[in-house]
Amino acid sequence: MKSLFSMAAAALILTAAVSGSVSAESYFLPEPLPYTVHASDGYAVTEFRPVGWSKDGRFAYIEALIDEKYNNCFVVYHITDAVTDKPVFSLTDRESWEESSADTLVKNSWKSHYQAFTAECAKSGIRQKVYTFLPSFPLAANGTEYSGQAEVSRTKESAFFTISVNAAALGVKEIGRGEERNLEQVRAGFYLPSPYEMRIIVLVEIETAMREVYYTLMGCHLKAGYGG
Repeated sequence: MKSLFSMAAAALILTAAVSGSVSAESYFLPEPLPYTVHASDGYAVTEFRPVGWSKDGRFAYIEALIDEKYNNCFVVYHITDAVTDKPVFSLTDRESWEESSADTLVKNSWKSHYQAFTAECAKSGIRQKVYTFLPSFPLAANGTEYSGQAEVSRTKESAFFTISVNAAALGVKEIGRGEERNLEQVRAGFYLPSPYEMRIIVLVEIETAMREVYYTLMGCHLKAGYGG
């Protein structure tokens, strides 16, 4: 059983310098985590590159949507509010290649959009962290064990899913809902903890009947909002 705070203090997060004010010079291109979504046809790849958290629950990350079949790469820069699950900032860059690798395109995109993205990170109070791996549920914290749960209901036209976090000692908390017309399955298996408070971001992985796999993020406080 994994302890949220022991991992944050040790192997999970290698903390960059956090003293002083947040500035654009504090940021660097994060490496993709070992968690990478591959479409079933073997061509499309989605990389997840977490940047860091603010003390008030904002989370910054970069995703690279790599289509190896058509030599396209979309690099999307995100800041999301993990308290409200509302987007704070989003910037999408499209790159294509003939000889270059997708990794080179991501690095080129970072150079092009570094100032705009890092200025927004600094404005939101984001402190960069180095994440070495992406932990999976269950997690142990706050004297209880937490697990992610996904429930699906279907109509003739679409499918609807509800994501919850179950706390053994506290109850169940719904953290978000979504719709996907061609849903094959949905999983809530991975999370990243905030180093500042009892809050996590849950990665919800969605697979469609069209062999597309993508994820969405939902925030969850580990103390408030449980019951039932």
